[in-house]
Amino acid sequence: MVIGGCKKKLNVLLISFDDAINPWPYLTAFKEPIQIPNLQRIAEQSTLFEAAYSQASVCGPSRASLMTGRSTHQLGVHGNEDDIFKLHDPRIVWPYTLKKHGYYCSSGGKVHHGYIKLDPAVHAILYDDDHKFFARDRNIPLYAETTHFGGVQKGIATVHPEDDEKFHDARAAQSAIDFIENFDSDQPFYREVGFYSPHGPFYTPARFKEMYRVPQITRPMAWDE
Repeated sequence: MVIGGCKKKLNVLLISFDDAINPWPYLTAFKEPIQIPNLQRIAEQSTLFEAAYSQASVCGPSRASLMTGRSTHQLGVHGNEDDIFKLHDPRIVWPYTLKKHGYYCSSGGKVHHGYIKLDPAVHAILYDDDHKFFARDRNIPLYAETTHFGGVQKGIATVHPEDDEKFHDARAAQSAIDFIENFDSDQPFYREVGFYSPHGPFYTPARFKEMYRVPQITRPMAWDE
């Protein structure tokens, strides 16, 4: 980008969703409309690649491919048990290239495979700040009042809005907001926001499950073929 005759590096914000699929073909496929107003708002002001596809059918290899620009067979990462950082130098991932060219690189949430901390030596190569850990949602019933809506994994939901902040994604989002609002440097930044959902166990605040009329949800007839 050129501003006033000078090249200015743009900030980069990477937002990823765990186990997400392309939602656009399914917005009205089940008769009960899928409600994703924030994603639709982003799509309306963005370039939307409707023919994009996942590099692999499982998380680890797909993420390794995304973060390197290389295919899974080139990387030798074929399953979730394959750790890219045990097979390759961390400098293979493209965020390192941003760091090498003057970007302040900040982690946040699940972008690489797994929820545990990266090896400290690996993290230090890729990022300028400390690792941030946000607990997975499966522990929410231990410290928040919940109710069950049934279905897969019981459809557990928190009852009180003040418990929203206990979810992984709420913490990841707030961490990113705090970073952006408080970043004070002449450096451009690269910031990751890795959301846990829609990965199971499908826990949400109750009001998001109450948005849908479950008896109206209908299996598409085309799926019979």
